[in-house]
Amino acid sequence: MMRCSRDSFFWSPKDPSPLAERTEELGGCELTRLLLCPVVLGFLKPAVRVQCASGQHFSLPLDMYGELSALREHLSEELSGENDASTLQLSDESQKPIEGQYLKGPCNILCARHGETLADAYQALKRAPSAQGSDPVDDGVAAAIREAGDNIRKFDA
Repeated sequence: MMRCSRDSFFWSPKDPSPLAERTEELGGCELTRLLLCPVVLGFLKPAVRVQCASGQHFSLPLDMYGELSALREHLSEELSGENDASTLQLSDESQKPIEGQYLKGPCNILCARHGETLADAYQALKRAPSAQGSDPVDDGVAAAIREAGDNIRKFDA
């Protein structure tokens, strides 16, 4: 299996897939082209990893959730039952509150809902597999490879 990952980054597949796009435009098999030159199937984008006290975690693209208010809003929607984004406690790994309007770059964030503690989120972060192994990078690459195989079989038939 091909692995494409980097700690603190989020896999973002190209849409539409360059393999499907080229096959639709030109038809035929792309195998020869794949053997001769590289193909960009997606990008690794800087990410924020949020570890919740409940054990849930999220790896989110920094370009969409780098503003603290957008991150809070998204987390309140994802964490069912949390109607008020302002009740979420967010901190850095040292359990200090995050200051400012924007995150400074790829990072790990601890999150606790009402009745939970940031210490619990910190312990969950330490127990969790590294962000590298838990991001959907492998799924995105595997999906692109499966799509390429499907396209090759479709035109060979």
